[in-house]
Amino acid sequence: MESTVLIFGYSEYAVQIAKQVRSLHHVRIFVHTDGEAQRALEDGFEVERFDFSDRWHDDAQHYDAFQNVLYCALEGREENLFLTLSLRDAFVRSTIVALAGNHEDVHKLKMAGADKVFPIVQMTADLIVDLIEKPIVTDVLHKILYEKSDLQIAQITITKGSWLCGKRTHDLLWEGDLEVIIIAIVDLELHSTFVFTAKGLNHHIDEGDILVVIGYHGQIEAFRASIGGA
Repeated sequence: MESTVLIFGYSEYAVQIAKQVRSLHHVRIFVHTDGEAQRALEDGFEVERFDFSDRWHDDAQHYDAFQNVLYCALEGREENLFLTLSLRDAFVRSTIVALAGNHEDVHKLKMAGADKVFPIVQMTADLIVDLIEKPIVTDVLHKILYEKSDLQIAQITITKGSWLCGKRTHDLLWEGDLEVIIIAIVDLELHSTFVFTAKGLNHHIDEGDILVVIGYHGQIEAFRASIGGA
């Protein structure tokens, strides 16, 4: 049976997610504004309007299955939180993925019932495209997004005094006991530009840079502690 991806909202992040998964999954877009509906229809997606008073149980009868994934990608943080809570009440088997604006929202969305939550700084269009082009990393990303896996994507800020300050990415990637996968570095001096480790750039790591990593929760936290990261 073909899996279904339901995407709520049609923000720039939702657009990229929809376009990347449409070749492998049946995609349906749920919107609550005319502008979003028009853009989604122009991009060739099935569109359904929703209201925040909807209870979702009728939709759950059709779409609530273990292989299906729901993305909560509304631009309003409170709206996204309320939507996640409402969907969790009706969709008990599907995986719910929510996009968060910051780490405070991550905790709230998990409490509301999201299986996976990603701060949007980690889910830019360039990052998604870059991962999709790499089969091995794509398999890892699939496990994160489509299965109830313990794998996570996290960001770790390099703080003052960290032993990573002054190192280069090539040095770090050759650390034999590294238990997390470093997929990118956000260089704040370059206006928050992503520097992808797979592209071979030997980036100089400075205080304030952000590592984007994949790993299990315990491994991520151990790595964070070992480098004195925030």
